[in-house]
Amino acid sequence: MLDPLTGYLILAEKQFTNKIKNKGHAWNFGPTKNSFKKVIDIINYIKRFKSFNYTLKKNNDFKETNVLKLNSVKAENKLNWISKWSLNESLTKTLEWNKSIKKGVSAKEICEHQFLMYINKRKH
Repeated sequence: MLDPLTGYLILAEKQFTNKIKNKGHAWNFGPTKNSFKKVIDIINYIKRFKSFNYTLKKNNDFKETNVLKLNSVKAENKLNWISKWSLNESLTKTLEWNKSIKKGVSAKEICEHQFLMYINKRKH
């Protein structure tokens, strides 16, 4: 969540200072083109850290594309925004957040710690 949140904060600042004029347009803040993953890859990554069961079901009632992607080129070009954390880093931090909450650590404390790591691009 920190990558898109940072993107939206940069966008808000640039809109507030009138450096970006098109306030009614859509913006995407997502991974780079080379870091797109299939859902099963994400499930398999998470299963390395957390045990859970799942079932894959084929649903012929819905037609969807095989890969869903966000195009963040506009944010990269106009806001000089780029994702700082890889998908694996983001997933790991989400799992750490969840584990800490279950241990009773305050959400505020975890968020502040992870945000400081994010803005300083540290892993621990």
